[in-house]
Amino acid sequence: MPITDFWQKKNAKDGLYPVCRKCSRPAGKRKYAEHRLEKIAYGKKYRDEHPRMGQIYAAKTRQRVLQRIAKAHGNLMVYCIRCGFTDTRALQIDHINGGGRKEIDSMRTWQYYKQILVAPLEEVRKNYQVLCANCNFIKKEENQENYKWRVEKKNE
Repeated sequence: MPITDFWQKKNAKDGLYPVCRKCSRPAGKRKYAEHRLEKIAYGKKYRDEHPRMGQIYAAKTRQRVLQRIAKAHGNLMVYCIRCGFTDTRALQIDHINGGGRKEIDSMRTWQYYKQILVAPLEEVRKNYQVLCANCNFIKKEENQENYKWRVEKKNE
């Protein structure tokens, strides 16, 4: 069997689980089904005791997404490609061809991030770029991407 058929295990000698993915899935599903309520209760208790962990994890994942987009464009650092701004708190993921709001609204944030993280670099380069909040807003105004929203708001 190829090595790719085994899960990675950091503390194992060879770095792999002894059972292949195909064989471990049914056992894992069965174990989860048997202990489902306990796992759900544990997760809730953990989230209650560590309320900021979800936010911290989301911020780290967002950083990874920004770095992947920068890497796809051949950049070592994450910065706004229009003005060079580098403070990641104000950097945003921009859809080069517009339509980002529809894509984001169609899924949860973590699904959106995962989609970018697993996509081939060529696809990431073609569809996404990093812009600061100001440049992103200016780009939307120039391309009239906010126009539909304004018209709907005006008619209400």
